[in-house]
Amino acid sequence: MQIRLTGLLGVVMAFMLASCSPSTEVRPTPTTDRFNFSQNPAEMRQQLAGRTAKFDGPGHGTQIEYFHPNGRAYLWYPGNTAAVPSEWKIEAGATPNASAVICFRYANRSYNPVTQQFGGRWECRLSTVFGRSMTALIQGDEFNLSSGRIPRSVPRGAVLSTPQIVSLIGRPIRGAFLFDE
Repeated sequence: MQIRLTGLLGVVMAFMLASCSPSTEVRPTPTTDRFNFSQNPAEMRQQLAGRTAKFDGPGHGTQIEYFHPNGRAYLWYPGNTAAVPSEWKIEAGATPNASAVICFRYANRSYNPVTQQFGGRWECRLSTVFGRSMTALIQGDEFNLSSGRIPRSVPRGAVLSTPQIVSLIGRPIRGAFLFDE
């Protein structure tokens, strides 16, 4: 997932983004869901398909991902210069009353700097864990991430509020908020 910016371009981008004043403080991971996903896999899929989600968490900072209804996803990852494509799916939990599970598979060449793992295999999380870091859900592909492009690079590890994202992209968010912390 990581694409490194080096040299003059990296310095210029860091200078330009400094005016956004993002928080780099580490906030504890909540112990309860911020957004209550359905435990039914089909319903959880409907909650995400065709929507853009914002996630805040320690290590990564703010990440934004568009969930295309066709099972593709596009991640706006801090420090990157392009969206990171992946596949996503929802599965039933291991037992009849277990939480639904969301799974992602990123490209073999992608790299997660927090876990220090390369992509290429399915990685799954319980919906309850997934919901703890989601801080906003917006109708549609708000940032046109499915194009492979991102509006601007986000500083690594920075936690951006919705108003800071608006300032970063230089326009209001047009999609309807379905959830915003």
